[in-house]
Amino acid sequence: MKKNLFFFLICVLLLLSCNEEGNGDTVAPAVTSTQPADGATRISATSGVFINYSENIALDEDYQILVNDVQKTATVSGAKVIVNVTLSEGVKYDVSVSASSVKDLNDNYAPALDFSFTTKFPKPADGKYEAEYFGAFSSGNSILSDVHGYSGTGYVG
Repeated sequence: MKKNLFFFLICVLLLLSCNEEGNGDTVAPAVTSTQPADGATRISATSGVFINYSENIALDEDYQILVNDVQKTATVSGAKVIVNVTLSEGVKYDVSVSASSVKDLNDNYAPALDFSFTTKFPKPADGKYEAEYFGAFSSGNSILSDVHGYSGTGYVG
């Protein structure tokens, strides 16, 4: 009888020690990267918008992710938030994630996040970008050759 009681107590202690709630994780998930990176330019309009975190995460039921001040839907895959947005060429995008939107699996909320990027401009119909009209890429630039008094090596009075 004492053996059965001892075995029963051991089983109860093992079951109680497996309780997930008391794991003590109080560290909020941290952003490890965004795609596109903050401040990036000339991003393809076919790119996606992703936010990577330091641990597996979930979206709060009332999450708020804005792209240019418009609410967007998102999904999560492990430690990555995938923002559902269609990008256009030549546009600056501001992405904002509220502080009550992303949490780890222990309900620790990530801080708010703001980042921006710009998609590349479409190639003009004539195939030349604006800088090419001003001769920045052309050796036959009349604007630069008509400047008097200077050469590539100094003043020629």
